[in-house]
Amino acid sequence: MNQCLVNEIKTFNNSMIPLADYSFLVRELRQKTDNYINLKILQLNKMLDNKEISKEEYNQLTIITEYERQKYHKLIDRK
Repeated sequence: MNQCLVNEIKTFNNSMIPLADYSFLVRELRQKTDNYINLKILQLNKMLDNKEISKEEYNQLTIITEYERQKYHKLIDRK
């Protein structure tokens, strides 16, 4: 997992956030994590297109990447 994102999520979870700003900040954090995961998937697509990895490896890595997205979202939802 990207340590910078994890640190930002931990800071978010440990801070006192006004209720009016909470939903905006959650959406912003989820967008950041989704962008990071989407970039990883694009990189996997590029590797597949360049035949650097096989289709089976691609499928396994995308599953792992989607699991990582879920872990980020669970960290965000802890608050």
